Amino acid sequence: MSSLSDMMDESIKRRDAIEAIYASHMTIAVDEIRGGNAILGVPAVDVVAPRRGEPLPRYELFEDDDGAHIHKVQTGWGCPFCGSSHVAKFCADCGAKMDWGSGR
Repeated sequence: MSSLSDMMDESIKRRDAIEAIYASHMTIAVDEIRGGNAILGVPAVDVVAPRRGEPLPRYELFEDDDGAHIHKVQTGWGCPFCGSSHVAKFCADCGAKMDWGSGR
């Protein structure tokens, strides 16, 4: 299975492919038309650069029973791009890849 970055490296513009066919000096015009139409029939994909980031710690504040002290407690991790708390290897909401460094 190809990764998204591999797909980006291999992606080409449809116009570039058609121009390459016409520039290849084919001798039979019918073949050029068939080749161009075949490329037009291939579905296009949306290719975007993958986002990578280190997850941010999420905190909650808790008071003592008497209210004298407030404690900051880490309760999980969040996506640095969309703020979602559903992160592991990837953010479940925006798809960003989490680079778990030494912070975890």
